[in-house]
Amino acid sequence: MIRFVTVPKLTSLLLLFLFSLGFGVGVSKSPPKHAVVFVDSTEKTYFAPPCVKALGERTTLMESTIGKVYNLKLNPDPECRDTGAFLQDARSLSGQLLVKIGILNPLKSRWNIDGSWNW
Repeated sequence: MIRFVTVPKLTSLLLLFLFSLGFGVGVSKSPPKHAVVFVDSTEKTYFAPPCVKALGERTTLMESTIGKVYNLKLNPDPECRDTGAFLQDARSLSGQLLVKIGILNPLKSRWNIDGSWNW
């Protein structure tokens, strides 16, 4: 006798497969528009606070926010960007689903409500 897979079983297997596959899909978060950055007006670039500490003394830097530098169409400093300073690794797609339904706690954000950075 041939047994056929029923539609509910096939659907369940497909959902389980997709859910498992979602753990392999990484996600990154960008800083919120109120996050504090430092602008070099002569170079027309901006830096994350940890990159400024690595620069040492630099008098041309002014404090601003990501939202303002986006509006001014400034670019992130290439070296600072390449360190990953402007991104935060987030949970995978499946992990985010588990956060939404309350099984996992959200990860601590790299940025505070006041725009300062958690480093």
